[in-house]
Amino acid sequence: LIVKGPDQDAEAVYEGGLRMKGSFCLLRQDANLRVTEYHASEVREISVGNDFHMTFVPSASGRVIDFETDVLKTPAVQLAAQIEVPANVLTPLWADIVPAAEDTDGSYRVLEVSVGDAETRLVLDTDSFAVGLNSGSEAPGNAQLRRAFNYAFATGAILTIPYSYHGRPD
Repeated sequence: LIVKGPDQDAEAVYEGGLRMKGSFCLLRQDANLRVTEYHASEVREISVGNDFHMTFVPSASGRVIDFETDVLKTPAVQLAAQIEVPANVLTPLWADIVPAAEDTDGSYRVLEVSVGDAETRLVLDTDSFAVGLNSGSEAPGNAQLRRAFNYAFATGAILTIPYSYHGRPD
């Protein structure tokens, strides 16, 4: 069975006792219609009758409070939230940052997650977040470096990591 919803909070009930709250789920059933395997992306809950029921963390998100502007340093983003990655989530993880600069893809592979007291630091798979020179700037000095370039996103943007799961019911 393939079940598609508009977003991770959408809830729908289908024939045969199928219920889903989430974006996408693929269920494999045997000849007796028992679920033998599942794949769920951005899903909170999926069930089929009384025989199969799974709950998931559909995603994690946080507001960007800082990011590395130096092209010679590790491309990291600081979030004003603690991001917890469930142990059974599929990897690699991908992060979507919106809003992104015009003609810029705001999707990045997540290389590392470090959780602090009230923040999370993510190392993302890119050479730099700079996407071009700021048209009004001249050759930058160290104090003006951040203003000399246009970046793929700005502080205040929202970073979301959609989670996917795959497995067989117990």
